[in-house]
Amino acid sequence: MRIVIDHAQVPPRTELVDPEDFSAFSVRISVPHHTWVDRDVLVELAGEVVDRAWLDRLDGMIAYAERHGWVDDSGRVRAHLEVATEATAQTDSDAG
Repeated sequence: MRIVIDHAQVPPRTELVDPEDFSAFSVRISVPHHTWVDRDVLVELAGEVVDRAWLDRLDGMIAYAERHGWVDDSGRVRAHLEVATEATAQTDSDAG
């Protein structure tokens, strides 16, 4: 039996696959390769590091993304999704 969670659907779809198979159990999560992030969210999450120089660099990054078609009509920036396993999450928290 397997629970399948599809985050590519809006809202995410969850279903139970092979409900009669009691010999195995897993959860599969499908995620899209990209998501869209609003500039204001980045500024809010950056918190105390935000100053004029930081904002200029952020705007430069967004301008670069826009030249490559990675900014939508709402001004949100396309971001790659990285799925973290427990080991990856531990490494990330150690680095911070």
